[in-house]
Amino acid sequence: MKKRFFAAIVGTALSSIAYAQVPPGVTLGKVNVVGTGCDLSDTLVAVSGDQQALTLVFNNLFVELDGRRTTRKYCRSIFTVRKPVGWTFDIVNNAYRGFVSLDEGVTASHSTFYDVGRTRNQFEAQNFAGETFEDFERFDTVVPRPNLSTCNTRLERVIIHNVLSMTAHTPGGTGLLVIDSQDNEVQGQFTYGIRWRRC
Repeated sequence: MKKRFFAAIVGTALSSIAYAQVPPGVTLGKVNVVGTGCDLSDTLVAVSGDQQALTLVFNNLFVELDGRRTTRKYCRSIFTVRKPVGWTFDIVNNAYRGFVSLDEGVTASHSTFYDVGRTRNQFEAQNFAGETFEDFERFDTVVPRPNLSTCNTRLERVIIHNVLSMTAHTPGGTGLLVIDSQDNEVQGQFTYGIRWRRC
């Protein structure tokens, strides 16, 4: 199921976002993940065939509050992008979906920020407040800083951080925030749009 799901989302990732110029032969290097919300054995990373989307797939990326006042999980994905010299790229949007269930008096949030080259950028955090019980879909855009990646190198390191947190503001509050897939498996995806530029 995991391989079939992964292939489907990579093939269709952000097909509505298109930029005029893309370089040939973009590939990903070794992937490493660290954090309390992910494991290398259940994390997949791929670039789409048109070189305009990057997809991360996690298994069991969620945060749950049951009897504690606060909880937090994070995942840091680290990998290299091999590209032709004379091209630079930015990450410009992020699409994902999930489910949240919160008691009254419980709040939760998800935030994403990333490092490309020597520059950090951040998407607007998504915040939730209980009482709520809902599926959600999110599409964020960000205005990238100029020259995020390096022009005169073939290898560029990318680090993407995803952080989920939850707090009970009243005693005994419970909650669940999970990034999941279209068929509601506890297997989540983030799809990041890439903008390429000649430099």
